[in-house]
Amino acid sequence: MRQGRIMLLFIHTLLLLLLASHASAFDDITLDNQNAKIISTITGREFDAMPYYYDTGVTELHSMGYNGSGIVVGVIGEGLNIQHEAFRQAFKRKEVIGYDFVNDQRYTGAATVYPFREIQYGRGSITTGIVASNAKAFHGVAPDVAFGIYRVIDRDNTTSTSVVLKALDMAMGNRAKIVILPEIRYKDKPSYQLRNMIAKAAKEKKMIMVVAATRNNFANPAYFSYDGLPVLRVGGANLPYLMSHWFTDTNTNEQIKFSAICKKTKYDIGTAKIIIYDSWEHALRPLNKQYITGNVLMVKRPYQHTSMLLKKLEAVGAIGVVTTYAPPKRIPQCTVPFFKITQDGYEYIVRNYRHTYNFNVEQGSTLLGTHANVEPILSPDGKREWPVRPDIIAPSTNMKSPRPRNHEQYMVSSNITNAVAYVAGAVALLVQSYLPHRMDYHEVRDHLRRGALPLHESKSPLLAPVERQGAGLINVANAARPIIYTIPAYIEFTQENTRRHIKELSIGAHASAAYLVLSWRRTASLPVCASNAPEGSYNQACISPVFPKVIMPSSLAMTPVSVDIEIKGPIPPGSKLAYSGYIAIKAYASRDATSPIHTIHVPCHGIVAGNPS
Repeated sequence: MRQGRIMLLFIHTLLLLLLASHASAFDDITLDNQNAKIISTITGREFDAMPYYYDTGVTELHSMGYNGSGIVVGVIGEGLNIQHEAFRQAFKRKEVIGYDFVNDQRYTGAATVYPFREIQYGRGSITTGIVASNAKAFHGVAPDVAFGIYRVIDRDNTTSTSVVLKALDMAMGNRAKIVILPEIRYKDKPSYQLRNMIAKAAKEKKMIMVVAATRNNFANPAYFSYDGLPVLRVGGANLPYLMSHWFTDTNTNEQIKFSAICKKTKYDIGTAKIIIYDSWEHALRPLNKQYITGNVLMVKRPYQHTSMLLKKLEAVGAIGVVTTYAPPKRIPQCTVPFFKITQDGYEYIVRNYRHTYNFNVEQGSTLLGTHANVEPILSPDGKREWPVRPDIIAPSTNMKSPRPRNHEQYMVSSNITNAVAYVAGAVALLVQSYLPHRMDYHEVRDHLRRGALPLHESKSPLLAPVERQGAGLINVANAARPIIYTIPAYIEFTQENTRRHIKELSIGAHASAAYLVLSWRRTASLPVCASNAPEGSYNQACISPVFPKVIMPSSLAMTPVSVDIEIKGPIPPGSKLAYSGYIAIKAYASRDATSPIHTIHVPCHGIVAGNPS
């Protein structure tokens, strides 16, 4: 039965592949600004406020026509500001269902208002907006889903297992395919009925339930524990996007990033040359006016009286200024656009002094030379902690969402529940892409794992440990149409009393992959043992992974390979040592290819105890 299901998914994947090009570059996060627009205070023009959609495959599935239509997403939590414009279209189409278990009344439109919890904190509106907002100003991850809102959290920010049990039962009756579950601080016990209901919903209804991988949800005795239940555990990711402006070399398309010295700099320079001078005194000589007029001037040396300088530049006809110097305070208004660039940018312009540059409409949210990384979770006691063994991580910081206090406006927020909502919306797209096949929890989890990209440890070239990020950053497009697929999608070594762990990994690939290259990607948990070190010479614990480096996949069958991991070096007696890493599998179209057509990462995690046999 299971083999037949795998074959069905494989055939469906092949059909999807015929409709789309091969996967985009996977080892590096790229940018595409195609969602919500806001106004730059520097240029007065629009730029993208939420570029996560491209990085996580949402944009790609949207372009293929998948927007969540036909999928019901249930949100069990704080309720909803139903008067916000983000949800008006859904209410008009009668695609909102739900129940207020706190006040014991149904959602009836504008008459249903929850002023204290909802208006003061607004997590329900924020969560639902990230999933399903459908307004001109902002589209959620799955804007065409129908959604069920089940308010179970009261004014003191608590709920009970019995109330959540009723909400989950109603969501099942409303045919919700995806349900976001809340943290539940105990008011009543026992909890076995809710645990049984969650297991039943996953098995019989094939419901996909999503929770935050917080200590409260998995390791706090004062809260209901989802540990051991079929739920997707979600951690947060920080993609450090910043608003950036740049002008572009028209010869090479090189981008020269800048910041504005003036608070307001609405400009329309277009394409212009940059005239370089050693000093301001030289540049502002009357003799040089004929060279400067209609061009941009660049001088490295600082000038003490910026306001006076701008008047002189306007007098000689300069249409803009580029410098590496910025005054201590930004100038309120500049008559001539004044841009500060880096030393590298200055040296590039000097080397290419004959080139022209385009200054217009070159701005957006961009990743400025830093790694995306796992985001710690803010615990109820105000401390920052790592996620508890998540399956997947998703964007959680600086995300646009409806502003609960206002019916028209939006806000930017950072919270682990943002990531949970993001995954719920992404799963709606994934499930829709496989219809009419009904995906279950195990299929969804494994597909997400195969499509994910592991992120780096903060300020480190090493990947974050598997126990902090699971498979890594979600990419729902790669999950929907994998070129490489593995069984299992996650290797868990459970034997603690031995230093050597061996498991079989079966690998398959689409016919476009001629051969596969396997490599080990180290995390921050354990170093890799030196290959030429003599046995017994290790002064610290290290990991020695062994598996085939190159395999020729068969398009008709899975290729089994053995993954052999040995822990060497000293382990303190009585202690347990967790280790992790990723097997990177890159697919190449031919042996002559210079770059892979696709890459996946298989997480590996294990524990070894001191004094092993």
